[in-house]
Amino acid sequence: MKNHLYNMFTAIKNGQLIRRSFIIVDCKKSSAALLRALWNEGYIIGYKKVKVKNAAKLKVFLKYKQNKPVIRSIRLVSRPSKKVYHSINQIWKLGSIKSTVLFSTCKNFKSTLECKKLKIGGEPVILIN
Repeated sequence: MKNHLYNMFTAIKNGQLIRRSFIIVDCKKSSAALLRALWNEGYIIGYKKVKVKNAAKLKVFLKYKQNKPVIRSIRLVSRPSKKVYHSINQIWKLGSIKSTVLFSTCKNFKSTLECKKLKIGGEPVILIN
């Protein structure tokens, strides 16, 4: 996983702490794929590609419910120094967790439910409460 994803997680955390309506992050394919997964799960309002000083960026619109952030915490599960992989059997055991786990799979970033439907395993990237 790349550094820009870690920077994006930090920007989302900090943006929600100071109640920003949107944040701007670097435009990369993996960032857009992860934002699409967050949007599918209902954690952000949306995102769009914008140009800032002749550089492509992503404008991420953060979501709040009753003036409280929808994303209470983002925690990295797999780090470059400690890779973790889950098979489909291990993913089925995660069904009792109240939070969402996003996996990096061969078919891009997928949630726990999508991994179960597609019957694929992967590397858990983030845990969202």
